[in-house]
Amino acid sequence: MLHAMLTILLWTAGIVLALLLLLLILPVWLHISLKYDQWELRLQVAGFSVRLYPAREKKPKKAKQAKQKVKKKQAPAAPKPKKGLPEWVTPSTVIKLVQLAGGLMRRVLRVLKVRGVRLVLPVNGQDAAETALCYGRTNAAVYSGLALLQNAVNLSVESVEIVPDFGADHKFRRSFYCKVGSCPIIMISVGVWAIYTLFKSGVLGRRQGGKKNERQSPAGTNGCSAAAHS
Repeated sequence: MLHAMLTILLWTAGIVLALLLLLLILPVWLHISLKYDQWELRLQVAGFSVRLYPAREKKPKKAKQAKQKVKKKQAPAAPKPKKGLPEWVTPSTVIKLVQLAGGLMRRVLRVLKVRGVRLVLPVNGQDAAETALCYGRTNAAVYSGLALLQNAVNLSVESVEIVPDFGADHKFRRSFYCKVGSCPIIMISVGVWAIYTLFKSGVLGRRQGGKKNERQSPAGTNGCSAAAHS
């Protein structure tokens, strides 16, 4: 009986670990879409998708409304005094943090994949001449930006359509779509690298060391005063 229970537990633990490993390996996609002026964000994992934005409206409860009324009736709390910057924030620390942020951003962009980029952008001006100028400038800006992004991110573009809208008849055609994804295990490795780099650069160690020095400083002053009295 005990052997059977241990076998079942081992099989259950193995299945759970296999599912966790599968979730870490499977890519996670964030779908970003725009239709005229309505944005939508949707998260997809292994065929299952969840809408993140716009969120579903929840019906307000009476209890929450009553609590909000009570809070409004209460007097506002006195403002807390502002604290200065901690001692460990120095120019060298800020420079290290900026360098770390740049390296982290480069690593994140390397592991991200942007797929299925589709853009329809109508461009119009006050008259035909201004519309033509805006059309040329928008083409230059969009294609230059895509070229820069392709150098930094694994980018795949399906279609880009810049429409000269002379009569303001195509403004409702404005749309955008792309999906951004990566494997969770790769993103976790990037986060571990960032934490390791923080410790290696001494930013976190300096902060903890400053607190230790503050704790040890009273003992040192007492020793000096005792030596002076002796």
